[in-house]
Amino acid sequence: PEFDLPNYKELAITRPNKEFVDKDIDDALANFLRRQGEMKAKSSGAADGDYVDVDIRLLNEGQVVREFEEITVKVDDELTFRDGAIAQFRKGIEGAKEGDSREFKVKMADAVARPELSGKELQAVFIVKEVKELIPATLDEALFQKVGVQDEGELRDVIRMTLERRLEHAQRQAATEQIMSKLTETESWDLPQDLLKRQTERAL
Repeated sequence: PEFDLPNYKELAITRPNKEFVDKDIDDALANFLRRQGEMKAKSSGAADGDYVDVDIRLLNEGQVVREFEEITVKVDDELTFRDGAIAQFRKGIEGAKEGDSREFKVKMADAVARPELSGKELQAVFIVKEVKELIPATLDEALFQKVGVQDEGELRDVIRMTLERRLEHAQRQAATEQIMSKLTETESWDLPQDLLKRQTERAL
């Protein structure tokens, strides 16, 4: 069905705004090169930003409640998963090599699949199977051909345009959400939210 929106043009809308500078492009390029990179096994101990393949045993008061095999996790300050988190994970796993065992405390979430574990602190035993590091891709002719650009300058232009398109999308999304919120505060709509959203986007 078609319906008219009230006068939304006088509503005060806050849109995210940013002028992208060289550092933004540098950071985005570095992220792009990491995504295009490859994992390589390393013989030295795990360090910040590395990845470790591990087997994991979760224990509650000494009893195994869950086991995982060949899980790959990133070495970061905190390790989070669906049902809980390990604080200071990086500090505990740094230096670990293949065959090493490390123990952690796991703080379980309040809403978990097994209610008896809700909010509890469990023990986790990590057995390291392999340590890997991410080697970023190199800015070379092979990469330029792969992504369809002539050189680094053109790649940076593509990255800038991508960031600008994402910003435009975020601006439209923010405007749509704010208009819908303000309209539903003042008007009584007996309409599905997705229909109201489509009509608002069409008006924008």
